[in-house]
Amino acid sequence: RRDGIRPPPPRTDVEASEPPTKKKREAQLLHMRQVRSQGIDPNGRPRSAGALSPVPNKNPRVARKAQTASKIIVSAFHQPTAGGERKSPPRPRRLARRRTEAEPSQQDTDVTPPQIPQQNRKPSHHRMAPPPRHLLLLPVLLLVSLLRAAQMETVHAAAGEGDRDEGARALLALLQRVQSEALRALGPRDFDPKLYVDLPLAPGADRAAAEAALATVTTRGEMEAFLARYFARAGSDLVEADPPDFEAEPRGFLPRVASGEARAWALQVHALWKDLARRVAPSVAARPDRHTLLPLPGRVVVPGSRFREVYYWDSYWVVRGLLVSKMYDTAKDIVLNLVYLVEEYGFVLNGARSYYTNRSQPPLLSSMVLELYTATGDLGLVRRAFPSLLKEHSFWVSELHNVEIMDNHGRLHNLSRYQAMWNKPRPESATIDEELASKLNSTAAKEKLYHQIASAAESGWDFSSRWMSNSTDMTTLVTTFVIPVDLNTFICKMERDIAVFAELIGEKATAELFSQASKARHTAIESLLWNSEMEQWLDYWLPTDGNCQVIS
Repeated sequence: RRDGIRPPPPRTDVEASEPPTKKKREAQLLHMRQVRSQGIDPNGRPRSAGALSPVPNKNPRVARKAQTASKIIVSAFHQPTAGGERKSPPRPRRLARRRTEAEPSQQDTDVTPPQIPQQNRKPSHHRMAPPPRHLLLLPVLLLVSLLRAAQMETVHAAAGEGDRDEGARALLALLQRVQSEALRALGPRDFDPKLYVDLPLAPGADRAAAEAALATVTTRGEMEAFLARYFARAGSDLVEADPPDFEAEPRGFLPRVASGEARAWALQVHALWKDLARRVAPSVAARPDRHTLLPLPGRVVVPGSRFREVYYWDSYWVVRGLLVSKMYDTAKDIVLNLVYLVEEYGFVLNGARSYYTNRSQPPLLSSMVLELYTATGDLGLVRRAFPSLLKEHSFWVSELHNVEIMDNHGRLHNLSRYQAMWNKPRPESATIDEELASKLNSTAAKEKLYHQIASAAESGWDFSSRWMSNSTDMTTLVTTFVIPVDLNTFICKMERDIAVFAELIGEKATAELFSQASKARHTAIESLLWNSEMEQWLDYWLPTDGNCQVIS
């Protein structure tokens, strides 16, 4: 390539539909940062010069996080002085602003946002005071957080792990072929693509034999016989788990609800916990190459219907409901399952399936820990979850999600956005995504759309016109060009929660640093997202082909 960077090796047809392994995700993220540091974007387009070079380190996770911390620290020392001049010549930076005029076209959504001339920027609705001195602690906080999380990375050296990952990827590739062939054989009516990627191999069934047999399937009857022979029922790798802390009418349940009719209805809802409680079958941990379901250590509560696994931000509402039902042990299991995912993957996955390892969901783990601690006073839970909360915070402030924005007074702020690590059809909805992308002509345009679709799924708003430049056309999704109000509010609260937890366990310095980080993010939200004329917060749209006017 012209930039001198060795591209990753071409992927085979089987690999093209597989979720990245832990090692591959690390390599992909490190490669992305190397590409960005060389002055081009991941699509090969020129970027502004001046990016920091990659930090040489044999551990890609440590290198990635140290590089991110270094960039944030360097930016902190380029704050303007009281006279309006910078202490040192600034390097070129990406600037961003609220959308105010024209909509971006789809072909422009992959272009790195250009700098906005100062004279074209609307005056701020706020009179900005000089940055308080305590904000200088922010880079120190982020350095401590990132390096500490890097030190806490779990070393996975279990025998046969590589073979297991390869088998799991091969199974998912097979299931996606089954999904495609099932649509052809069974027809589109009532077709659920997720059903097919949730199928575990049947006991005694061989994956290679299933691959060979699939090639001969042509009719509905043959497809139904094929599925019955080689696969178990979707969801059969979860077993019922009667929660031991369930009581038909717990003491102190909804004490302020006096209406007999309302209480009777609430108790009917409360009884559903027994129907939704599960455990992951032991066979999943023993043979992960036969399941797309991921093993979890504790009991789970599933949403129900076609959603047969744990989901991240759904779990927040599950935990709150369990606390109302006085089911503290089950709520703790839910939280520790998410902590386990952070320990394994570096962040909480969208859901507990192998095809969800490329994205997260709104970060609410710290809120769950706080809710449970407030209800039970379980300081042991706080200590257990604390390292994972630091690691998750590092994920959401990493270069993958972080955007550096300069306000109208030349002050720099850091906010976060949704951005999935995926540019292919989502396995659980591949046939739907492919049909949508068929409206586009080039492979590159389709990959960009797939990336925006997966990023919208990371937001939990899948799908909404909030992420579209044209509210009636899903091919105009520009999720990664939007700085969401709610995401940054969640992260601001996460930082406050971590400060509270650090104080509880005696880490005073960490508590102070995260307290200052939350204040800095709050300042950024107020400076960049609040519109005083409309008296509301707005999403912040990164520029593509100009200024746009979209209110969210």
